[in-house]
Amino acid sequence: VVISASTDPEAFGRVIVEAQALGRPVIATDHGGATESVIEGKTGWLIPPGEVIPLVNALSSILDMSENDRAVLSKAAIANTTSYFSKEVMCKNVLNVYNEILNERGSN
Repeated sequence: VVISASTDPEAFGRVIVEAQALGRPVIATDHGGATESVIEGKTGWLIPPGEVIPLVNALSSILDMSENDRAVLSKAAIANTTSYFSKEVMCKNVLNVYNEILNERGSN
């Protein structure tokens, strides 16, 4: 289990994505980049920042999971990371933004 319980939002939260890429269950605070990389209940859990009880409940849920349920979560986390956060996807998205900006400037 990887827990990222930051109280200040992080722009991306690389630790969370790296953990999911390894198929690890993730508990992250529900702010910043975590909201874009964790699919609640499917690839991990999002908890309110600074709240202890939701953290304990999420951790208990993970520890109580069956081996099969952990394998399903692991597969979903790896697939999510590969689909949306790989280097290839990131480069493609950045180039798309650059092209969009250049096209807007060229039409003015």
